Amino acid sequence: MDNELNSPSELGESISYPSTEEKFIFFYNFNGYQNKLMVNVKIPLKSVYEFGYRIIESHSIPCYLEEELIQSLDLFVQQKTKDLWDSTFSKMISNVQNSEEHYKLIQDWVKVFLKVNETNECDDLQSSWASVYHSLIHSPALEQLLQLEHNFALAIKELNKQKDCQIEDLNERHVAEMEQMISNVGNTRNDSDVNDLAAKQLDESQILETFWSNALLELKGTQKHEYKHWVQTVHDNIVNDRPLSRTRRISSESLNNFELPNQSEVHMEESFTIYLGNQIKSMHNIRLVCRDVMDYCQCKTSFIGDSMVLQPQRLQTAMTLYSESLSGLILLVDDRLTARTGIKKKFDLVCNESSDFHFTEIDKQLSVIEETLKSYHLSSSTSELNKTTKNKNLLQTGDFYITKHSNLAEVHAVFHLVCDDSVISGSLNSRHPIMIGLRNILLVAARHSINNLIVPLLLVHEMGENFTVQWCMKRAELIFKCVKGFMMEGLSWDGQDSKTVQFVVPPGISEELFLAFSNMLPNIFRVSTTLNLSNI
Repeated sequence: MDNELNSPSELGESISYPSTEEKFIFFYNFNGYQNKLMVNVKIPLKSVYEFGYRIIESHSIPCYLEEELIQSLDLFVQQKTKDLWDSTFSKMISNVQNSEEHYKLIQDWVKVFLKVNETNECDDLQSSWASVYHSLIHSPALEQLLQLEHNFALAIKELNKQKDCQIEDLNERHVAEMEQMISNVGNTRNDSDVNDLAAKQLDESQILETFWSNALLELKGTQKHEYKHWVQTVHDNIVNDRPLSRTRRISSESLNNFELPNQSEVHMEESFTIYLGNQIKSMHNIRLVCRDVMDYCQCKTSFIGDSMVLQPQRLQTAMTLYSESLSGLILLVDDRLTARTGIKKKFDLVCNESSDFHFTEIDKQLSVIEETLKSYHLSSSTSELNKTTKNKNLLQTGDFYITKHSNLAEVHAVFHLVCDDSVISGSLNSRHPIMIGLRNILLVAARHSINNLIVPLLLVHEMGENFTVQWCMKRAELIFKCVKGFMMEGLSWDGQDSKTVQFVVPPGISEELFLAFSNMLPNIFRVSTTLNLSNI
């Protein structure tokens, strides 16, 4: 073999294509004598026909033997090429198994396969898929489609439950082993034994995490394939006027077994109709809601008998997925893109509770965003601006990135707005980077048909002990005024399309403070009023 793999670290990065030379032997009869032709052939061979006719020309092979020689050479090349690749792959697998970095190599290969699968998925998600799904979700098959999604979500939930149980058992065993090891230090054990045990436990944890991550990826991939196949099959049946399989309907007798999802808190809510514009006025909706922001993401189900009943909001989200009336949510995050803490951890868990049948998984979307940011910073490393910020994080306060989802309760797009501790200070003004980021989000939403946007009114997701009534009122007034200006600016991008903006305040505020917000809003926005005809 001429070119061999130099080291295991090259696997998945820069693999040299192997090649070898094999001796091709061809027996044939000519002028009553048996002749033997021997030629060295380089494997793999680019063109069997070209090489074969060169042999015929240089060795004066009779023309009536051309077809037989070409066929024999072709079979020879195919077999030797197969043997070469089998040998190469065996060596690659052996290198992976014997390498000290085999865990990293396995993860690298998983990324490669995921990228290939993503490319295949992108080929499937053409405009035809959008029209197929959109027509099906507005057909009598709606109930069956959502039931299928629910069943798949239950399978993911069960697998996650098994994963958590095994990880918890492993952690408990590791704690017990380490406590026993430490108790024997100085007698039969020493510090080196403790370090060896810690390294062993880390390897076991990584192996288990990798196993369950791959199991979840495999299950989600299988579900996506089955889901797309089912959608296409049912759509074809409808188009061809074939009857749908009978679905269970809700009967009046089963209403006695109606179970509502748990409602831990009563939501305070106010709605307003406003008019924006100078010459041509357009009507929009403003809502003020006291609610946990995760309620917009968490899918909740209720049951009537054995039949599943989804929230009306989830039905609306599914029916508007491929439309020009999308919903978005602003989520306040820190500048660590891949860190999983606080609200980001909660959001990540909600996203991974079920398969996303229309977009890539949240982890993959974040990985692509991170790679894009790194490439951008690398390409602009010579600029004067980047020279002063090259040691800072990829994201700064006011930056935002977008993820797309089809498995959340009430939103299709999430704007992850980066903020820091300065946001909770009392010195926030309209020129603060977080306000510039909010403006840019509203303009992006206006340009991309996101007509329903959920905005955290106080720019926090949880109430703090130091949030005084004065601080809350000042912050609410700033956000109301800025959003009104941003909405008017956005009208120049998308015309006079009606918008709905939901201002969300965290649970835990008093009714008096919520009422104060409600009274402030009509004074800032132009709210429609009922005309009293008795005074005319």
